[in-house]
Amino acid sequence: MTASNQIFQFSLPILRVVLLLAVTAPAAAAQPGPFADLRPGVWHRLADTRLLDVAPPSSRGSKFYGNFGPRGVVSAWSGAALDTSRNRLLVWGGGHKAYAGNELYTFDIAARRWQRLTDPSPIQGYRAKRDKGVLQDGAPVARHTYNNLVYLPPPIDALWAQGGSNWHNGEGDRKTWLFPFAEQKWKRLADAPETYFDTLAAFDAKRQRVVHYPKKHLYAYDINKNAWNRIASGARMWINRTAAIDTRRQQYLVLGRKELIAVDLAKPERQQRLKTRGAKAIEARRSPGFAYDSRHDRMVAWAGGGRVYSFDIGARTWYRHEPPDPQADQPGKQQQRGTYGRFRYVPDFDIFVLVNAADEDVFVYRLDPANGVVDNAKAVSNGAGDTARGKVTVSPGGGVYRTVADAARAAPDGATVEIHAGTYRRDVAVWKQNDLVIRGVGGRPVLDADGRAAEGKAIWVIKGSNVRVENIEFTGADVNDRNGAGIRHEGIGLTVSGCFFHHNQNGILGGGHPRNDV
Repeated sequence: MTASNQIFQFSLPILRVVLLLAVTAPAAAAQPGPFADLRPGVWHRLADTRLLDVAPPSSRGSKFYGNFGPRGVVSAWSGAALDTSRNRLLVWGGGHKAYAGNELYTFDIAARRWQRLTDPSPIQGYRAKRDKGVLQDGAPVARHTYNNLVYLPPPIDALWAQGGSNWHNGEGDRKTWLFPFAEQKWKRLADAPETYFDTLAAFDAKRQRVVHYPKKHLYAYDINKNAWNRIASGARMWINRTAAIDTRRQQYLVLGRKELIAVDLAKPERQQRLKTRGAKAIEARRSPGFAYDSRHDRMVAWAGGGRVYSFDIGARTWYRHEPPDPQADQPGKQQQRGTYGRFRYVPDFDIFVLVNAADEDVFVYRLDPANGVVDNAKAVSNGAGDTARGKVTVSPGGGVYRTVADAARAAPDGATVEIHAGTYRRDVAVWKQNDLVIRGVGGRPVLDADGRAAEGKAIWVIKGSNVRVENIEFTGADVNDRNGAGIRHEGIGLTVSGCFFHHNQNGILGGGHPRNDV
């Protein structure tokens, strides 16, 4: 269907059309990709993707094997980085008493394939006090890598590492390491001014530096000058935490130990413990997976099982996302020692990739912002008692609820939802209530999906019956199936009056009930 000759399309021929005023225009087609058909909000196992299948042979009980063997590359306090040039995960770990192998692994996300990029270095003759983390072949000794790994994009194109808990004595050192992929061997960089084992590193692309927090102060490693600078005295952010950068607001965010800390990258002396609301249980989890979803402008966290958390940065609100089917395939329990960087967002595919254990398959996940739940949420009251009367006001600057999605979750049957004029970007919603009136007031509010879709279908999915929508503008519905709609109507009896649909793949798409009518 093209919008130039048809206003809307329905999956069933029974529908009666009583649309009072609606206009629709075409949107650009979705871009194909290896995960284009991935259903949002659902975990997907990538079959036959165990890291152990490409690990070197190792004899249990040997000094080299340690307590974990190659499984320790993942499960022993170790992380990963995302190679954004090749869309692959870089996994390096082991160390201390866990495993002596310092081999580097890559996981090609599109090809769904592991590769052991290097073989383990010989450890014969190594003396921890004398050699201080450097093996005889010049490579770094294996270590717990925590949140210490960073990928540096071209022209450097290398894995960067600092800190960790070295094999075999568990101590750390100030050496900084680089593995350039063009050279396929480790090299030394400038020593860090300060170090610790559980350090927090993230790449600040705008300033071409690695932001690094060891224990006392915040440092920046200049990737072009090979030089370290202290940029702030840090809050106590170490131990059992994970760091990531919100590239839109230029914040270095640290999650864990029952708090979320934000550091302003432009003025790093500005550090704030954020006062958050909603599904805050994730803040207490040990070193969770934590990454910035640039498509949906949310921080996303994982700490075991099918449950995912997303953080609306502007509203400072945590959302809990449960899998639609609790019995469906999903990751197992989080490794006891943490996830760190083994949960990463892949912008090219709009997915998260997770390596939870070396003897488990890799999982991928695409966020569905519309299905999140705000635990113990309190409406932002306007003082008029509107919620009790069933009238839910929404506006960008305040009101009973700050977003359309929040109102859609809270409104009772028979409510009147008034959406104040403004642009509601990426604010998609599912309406399950019956006998609703949803109208724009003070002008026509604009719902700009900007690539988001409730349930992967539409800006609004209306499941309730006898719903009336007035004076709303719908734009930007674009999904991989190429049937993204301004409204997906799945109930009985929808009336749309004075609305404007444009730059969507469909205006209104019906279906889901034999007596579905518009």
